[in-house]
Amino acid sequence: MAAMLMASSVLNAQVVKQDLLNGYADGDVLEKGAYTSKEDAPKEGVWMGAFTSKEESAALPSPTITAGVEYTGYPEKGVAIQLGFSNGEKGSRHSCCALGDNKKKGVYYLSAVVRMDKVGNTGDSELFGLTPSRTGGAGKVRAMIVRDEENKKVMHWGASLGKNVVMSPKAFAVGETVLVVLKVDYTKNSVSLFVNPDLSAAEPEALVSVNSDEENMLSKWPIRTLTLRNRNAYQGAVGSFRLTNSWEQLAN
Repeated sequence: MAAMLMASSVLNAQVVKQDLLNGYADGDVLEKGAYTSKEDAPKEGVWMGAFTSKEESAALPSPTITAGVEYTGYPEKGVAIQLGFSNGEKGSRHSCCALGDNKKKGVYYLSAVVRMDKVGNTGDSELFGLTPSRTGGAGKVRAMIVRDEENKKVMHWGASLGKNVVMSPKAFAVGETVLVVLKVDYTKNSVSLFVNPDLSAAEPEALVSVNSDEENMLSKWPIRTLTLRNRNAYQGAVGSFRLTNSWEQLAN
C-alpha cells in the first residue's frame, strides 16, 4: 500500500505552468492589454494590466522585457521583466497572468529568478504573488521585499498570507541574482518562502513561514492568477517563473 501511495504521488507531481514569457523578445511590452473591470473574463497565459480603480496606476506604462536572469541548477531560462519606470514616473502598477482553473488543494510552489538592482522602499512591499482575482493590490500570497534600514546595499525577503507578513532578518546583497520559491500549503494553511535553495536536495527549512490566525483562510483563495508589482522604487529584473505541485519538479 505504501509503495502504491508513493507511486501515485510521483505520478501526480507535475509542472503546472512554465514558459510564461515564451514568445517575448528584449524590448517588447509585457502587457497585451488591461482588465477594465473585476468581471472581465480571464485570458489564460496572457500578461495583462491588472484591473484598478486608481487612475494614476492605470495611467502608468506596462513593464518591458529585458535580457534574462538565470540561476545555476534551475531549468527555466529566457527573457525577464524589467522593473522600474524609464521616464521618471512615480507610483506602482500591477501586471498579471491568468493561470487557468482553480488550484486550492494540496501544495504549490511558485519559483522565479530575481535580480534587484535597486530597492528604494523602507517598508515591506510586494514583488510578486498569487491571487484569485485579476485586480491590482489584491494579492493574497506574496513574496515581499524591503531595503535594509541602515545599509542601502542590502535587502531582505519575506512572505505574506493575507495581512500577515513575516520578513527575514537575513541580508541579501542588492544586485545579487537569486532564486525565490513561494510555497502555498493548503493542507497546513500556511505560506513559506525560500531564497537560493539547493534544488538537488530535499526541501529545506524555509527562510520564513507565515501561518494564518484564521482557520482555513487559504481555502477561500484559490490560485488563479500570478501578479507582479512594478514601482518606481524598484530597478532590476524578474523572470523564469514556474508553478509546480512538488518540490522535485522545480528542478526537472
